[in-house]
Amino acid sequence: MPTSERLRRLARGEDGAIMVMGIFMCSCLVGALWYLAGIGDAILLRERAQEAADAMAFSDAALHARGMNLIVLVNLVMACILGVRVALKIARAVCLIAGAVFGSLGFLWPPLFALAAPCLAAAQALEMVIASSREPINQSLQALSFTQDGISALTPGAARAGARLMAGDKYAAAVTRVGVAHIGSETSLPIANGSQDKLCKEAGHAAGFISTWALGRAGLGKVHSNGAAWLGNKFAWVASTSPQYFCELGSATGDPDLSELFAESAKDRCENGSAERELRSLGDTEDAWQEKCRAYGVTCTGTDDKGNHLEKGTQTGGVATPAQQAELDRLRLVRDQQARSAREYEKRFGDGAGGGEQAECRKWAIDDAKRRQREQNALAQQQRQQDPSGPSDGENDVTPKKVAPDFRNGHVDAQVAGGALVDASRLRRSSRLVRIGAWDRSKAAARPPEGAELPSWAQAEFFYDCAGKWEQCNEDEDAMWHLKWRPRLRRWNEPVELDAAIAEMGLAGNMRLDLARFAERARAMPVGAYAPDAELREELDRALVAARRRGVH
Repeated sequence: MPTSERLRRLARGEDGAIMVMGIFMCSCLVGALWYLAGIGDAILLRERAQEAADAMAFSDAALHARGMNLIVLVNLVMACILGVRVALKIARAVCLIAGAVFGSLGFLWPPLFALAAPCLAAAQALEMVIASSREPINQSLQALSFTQDGISALTPGAARAGARLMAGDKYAAAVTRVGVAHIGSETSLPIANGSQDKLCKEAGHAAGFISTWALGRAGLGKVHSNGAAWLGNKFAWVASTSPQYFCELGSATGDPDLSELFAESAKDRCENGSAERELRSLGDTEDAWQEKCRAYGVTCTGTDDKGNHLEKGTQTGGVATPAQQAELDRLRLVRDQQARSAREYEKRFGDGAGGGEQAECRKWAIDDAKRRQREQNALAQQQRQQDPSGPSDGENDVTPKKVAPDFRNGHVDAQVAGGALVDASRLRRSSRLVRIGAWDRSKAAARPPEGAELPSWAQAEFFYDCAGKWEQCNEDEDAMWHLKWRPRLRRWNEPVELDAAIAEMGLAGNMRLDLARFAERARAMPVGAYAPDAELREELDRALVAARRRGVH
């Protein structure tokens, strides 16, 4: 084909015409891809920094929550240890009450008098166990109370170090520095010394579970958990009636008020009683005492020359061992108590309490039983004091822990801030790719974008997990008696100025950009070909101010 023909065909041909447009579009697409790659690098780096800040804040708050739960656990351990004393004290009180009841009801069935002295002996044996365990229990409670103070003092520092170990190194590739700011106290957890009465009440709960466990171990039957809870509530009520008696600490003093336990025996005593029966009961107690006196070779006198019962019996002659003498003293006390009761009954009610005197008689019988219990308790205390092991003043140092008086969920003392700084040099590539994609080759090797050195930050808190108002959640100091302390992230609510928080994190020294000046320059930016208009500049200004004040980023 001639050359001229080929040239004419080439001029008329349309093959490859789209290639020109394709080359142009490919160039635009490559630039857009460079632009997206640069933006993506920057976004991923900032997201990585934000994850590091979140992890630091949450880890620190989680360790604070664990510290609070650990103090709760120590509170519970203290209650369990003190619950042993409460269980022994309640068992001893039951023995004393049984001795008083058997002594007052012996006129109905004389063999009941024979049970009064063994009950008092059991009470004395329990008192010896209480005395021997007093110092170990007090020392354990003191050590645990001091341990709580140590946990409170060490937790903030340990939480800061633990957060760095748990979260800091995991983001090392992109994040250069991480930090934590404790908005609240840097020296202790938000706790204070709690009430000893509350400790005694919780010890009563523990005593109920300890008693049911002991019954099961002794082969007396396993108690259902509901039954153990019921018994624990009853023991808690009993212990609360007199913390000084059952726990040997607390504010409430005096003997426990257990008058309900004497009501039934008082009713029987008044409905079926008489002066003659009271005298027969006195004779039975006299015989029981005299029998032991003869067995131990001592002389005991309870009547005068005419055979009348003396108000108080006496003991002369003979030598009894300490154990024998303790038993004789208990039997004589029961005898003297019945002598007084018989005299008072005859003086008040004569041959018997009539219908109109029943209420007065029951009140007298209850008072008489309670008086017998107090006197038996005093005798047991006197006999215990003869033992080398005596009471200790160490319980005055024993206090459980409660939440600080001004603390509540959301309080500033529970707030934690976490921060992270990225390696700004890694954003040079992102800046270069963005500028290439924008066809601005002259600035392709520019420095990192302005603001790249700003830290990422996050806020977390530890809280007591419960429903309702704080007054309901922490009623009777309950917040420090349940393992319900949890951590959570939350929106930055500016508990302190952001600049102060960043400085405490230790990140301010790496910042070469002042937030306020950055916002000022944005406001003064001139309107140009690539500059935002006035409305966009105003929006940018608001966003930067929000970032400075509230951590929105």
